[in-house]
Amino acid sequence: MRAAVLFVLLLGACSPPVPQPEGSASDIDPASVTIAFGGDVNLGRRQNAISASDGADRALGDLSSLREADLAIVNLESVVSGIGQSGVEKGEDAPFFFRGRPEMLDVLIAAGVDAVGTANNHSGDYGPDALLDQGRLLDAAGVAHAGSGPDVEAACAPTYLPAAHLTVALVSIDATMPHFAATDASPGTCHLALEEPQAWRERMGPILEDARDRAHAVLVAVHWGPNLAAEPSAEKRAVGRLLIELGADVVLGSSAHVLQGVEVHEGRPIVHDAGNLLFDSQEGVVDSALMLLDLDSRGVRSLRVEPLVTEYGWTRPASPAESGRIVDEVAALSRSLGTELMGGRLPLDPPVRAEPEPQPVPQRQPALTPPAADPPPGCLAAEVPAEFAIPPLRLGELTLLGVRVDPVPADPRKLVWVESYWRVDSGRLGDRWISPRLEPSGGGGTWRGDHQPCDWAWPAGRMVPGQIYLDRSALRPRNGAGDELVLRMAVTDGEDTLDVSEVLARVPMMGE
Repeated sequence: MRAAVLFVLLLGACSPPVPQPEGSASDIDPASVTIAFGGDVNLGRRQNAISASDGADRALGDLSSLREADLAIVNLESVVSGIGQSGVEKGEDAPFFFRGRPEMLDVLIAAGVDAVGTANNHSGDYGPDALLDQGRLLDAAGVAHAGSGPDVEAACAPTYLPAAHLTVALVSIDATMPHFAATDASPGTCHLALEEPQAWRERMGPILEDARDRAHAVLVAVHWGPNLAAEPSAEKRAVGRLLIELGADVVLGSSAHVLQGVEVHEGRPIVHDAGNLLFDSQEGVVDSALMLLDLDSRGVRSLRVEPLVTEYGWTRPASPAESGRIVDEVAALSRSLGTELMGGRLPLDPPVRAEPEPQPVPQRQPALTPPAADPPPGCLAAEVPAEFAIPPLRLGELTLLGVRVDPVPADPRKLVWVESYWRVDSGRLGDRWISPRLEPSGGGGTWRGDHQPCDWAWPAGRMVPGQIYLDRSALRPRNGAGDELVLRMAVTDGEDTLDVSEVLARVPMMGE
């Protein structure tokens, strides 16, 4: 981690456990450094509002081990940008789209995060222009990044980082979202399919070999595997071992949103999944952990599990009772992979490697990110199209001027898109969320999608009186009966909700 952090806002089947070398951590260079790895961080959607209200330092600021490590790395599982529009093709039923406003990078700075992996299934949620804009914003904020870029060569290239007196290479790879894959001529992520290990060998082999010549340690962050899987698949384990054989000193996994175990291959660790570090969609309190890696010139000499608990919009150190449970959980998951952790600690004895010729690494300086000066493209409207206009309806300080609902897809698992036109006539608003609601005419679950205006990008407090704002948002299907959906609208400030009782639109429900 930086010398002084600006704390800105204050395959295979299971095998018997492999015996670990007794006392192998005792000969670690006393000048070793600590790398902290945290799992998935989503700075989009509700986190925009939470951090605007509570301050950027609230989300991860209680994690002293993250802040004090020589190098802190997380998986940034959202796009941070002031541009772009959701609705890009992902090949999924009812996909999620996560975008954080530019100032959300202050959460990373306040937490002391030095680098992020950006190869995952949400970095392209708002299109290639937003993905490239995120890279520029990260550079300006002093946060290193790997995993995406203007072409596949840039996306898969390492970023080189200082960790005290050592140089570390970070590579980021996604195995979950082929639609975002960079090509020789188009921007995107470094994507490889788990089912094609030969492609990993051909693409990553030369990259990791070169990185080993330039860095004291090579870290490979991989976003892989299905959500909520308790154990890594045989394909994940095979690819993890392959990356070690190709030259990785450690594999840092994410994607499942739950903790998975640690595996050791050729004396080097594979962290299959570090779980969520900050994610707004989780239900209740969730176990998490920082993976602390003690590194010297030989490589990773020990791994320590620091238990955490993630709550709605923030993460804290685990209590003593919670810590014992989480350490036992990770130990059991690791034991099933043939690795024995003792008290949350894993000593390691990596093979001796050739001394590299370290890549010169410039020091980065953290810098606050100013909010976007203007609403994103598509947020402003010169007028309301006549076919979508309605008699103006006041909902507190906001006036609803028009609505439009896209045709409901025949496939009930697809999203339904709603457009609404708004104006504030005077004064400055506090936080107001727009809440479109689609109700089946025959009863059943209401389809709703509470959010800040302009798909989270332009809070109501930034609205200019007299200007018309176009909001486009997606509603996720719910079960219901009847032959049509009726659209109603509400505005909420988190405590009081103002509803429009009138039916604003009727949309036929399509048969399958």
